[in-house]
Amino acid sequence: GIITPLLPAYQHISNDEAFRYLGGAFIRGKRDAERVIASACQAVAGLPGLQGYVGVDAILTECQVVAIEINPRLTTSYLGLRKATEQNLVQCMLEVVQSDKQVPIQWRDRDIVWTSESCCASLSSSKDPVGYCVKRS
Repeated sequence: GIITPLLPAYQHISNDEAFRYLGGAFIRGKRDAERVIASACQAVAGLPGLQGYVGVDAILTECQVVAIEINPRLTTSYLGLRKATEQNLVQCMLEVVQSDKQVPIQWRDRDIVWTSESCCASLSSSKDPVGYCVKRS
């Protein structure tokens, strides 16, 4: 099947006992981004029948990327992804699912941070990346 990786992002999680999702930001380092994309796509490719937008939660260390969860639905990171391109991402996803062709996505802005409710243009950092892929089975 066709896998179209989207921009990988960090999740910002509170460090208190509530363990709340606070938002995210795109991974800016090329090496880390490539490692997360490769791991996410490998995890998605290993699940026959998976189709559509999925989020792959992973842990990134200096030595490895470990995929820990695959979410087969839109997540709050879609807020940042939507803001980072002028293309209609839902239309791109539908094209991948309905055809046998790769759909190129042009990214314009990677300096985006989002919360669970909105987007803004400031920068932040974290250590828990998420790689996003769209797959056609």
